Amino acid sequence: MSDDAAYLHALADLHLCLARAFLPPMAPGFAAAFQSDLVDDLDAIAAELSFACGEPAGFLRDSLQALAGPDHLLQTYSALFLQPPIRVPLNASVHLDGSLLGPSARAMEDAYRRHGLEPSSGLRDLPDHLSRLLEFVGILFARAAGAVEAGDDPSAGMLLGEAREFSASFLRPWLPGVAVDIRGVCIDLDLPMPYQHLAELAVIAVWEGDAWRQGGDAAHASTGRNVRRTLCSACGKPFAEDAAVVAVRRIMDKRGLATAHLDRCPDCRGLADHGPQQTLSLPACSI
Repeated sequence: MSDDAAYLHALADLHLCLARAFLPPMAPGFAAAFQSDLVDDLDAIAAELSFACGEPAGFLRDSLQALAGPDHLLQTYSALFLQPPIRVPLNASVHLDGSLLGPSARAMEDAYRRHGLEPSSGLRDLPDHLSRLLEFVGILFARAAGAVEAGDDPSAGMLLGEAREFSASFLRPWLPGVAVDIRGVCIDLDLPMPYQHLAELAVIAVWEGDAWRQGGDAAHASTGRNVRRTLCSACGKPFAEDAAVVAVRRIMDKRGLATAHLDRCPDCRGLADHGPQQTLSLPACSI
């Protein structure tokens, strides 16, 4: 397997594992697997990726020790995401449109249909639920990896472009704020913190998935995002740091996580283009 394909498979694994982690922990055995296997899965995925998702996974491991058992996980999930008034909505259209099932939700459903996707049996929530969005992006990355393995560069490029566009439209605008909101509610209600760390991982995943194989200014010229210029701490070259990076940095700073990797340009982080770039067996996550 090529390095590009392996990296894309790891990105797919990360998105799919996070998608399952944000499901309500109600299925038999789900909470036990969440507490026993989730961090091991994330550690294995982190070993395949060049960006810093291992450190938040370590905080996640520590936070799981505060859970008294499966019921405590469900109580935490419910207090954050289910009990009215819902303190932290996980439906993207609430953040993007101000209400459920707005124009954003319809656009998401259109994207799913374009790729012939129906909701998986485990994801019975609305089309704009965070789990559905992460699952979809993970599937696009997995299909892009399959296209790379098949030598189909045009299909790989198209799938990567769609994954980035979907994340830019429906994930990156609101996920950093949700991670901060989860932290605030956990502190106010004295809740254990696993969902805060999972949200931080999700923010890092959707930004790094966008940054991979995009170098310098070209990475931002087509997106229309606000950027700022800074100097790489490793090579000294100027590069564009956009608002998504600033949001990730702010969240990681709040947790005392190392952010030195964000001071390096895409080349020095190993995210620059390495040359040319379905179906697949989607990677399994233990939860």
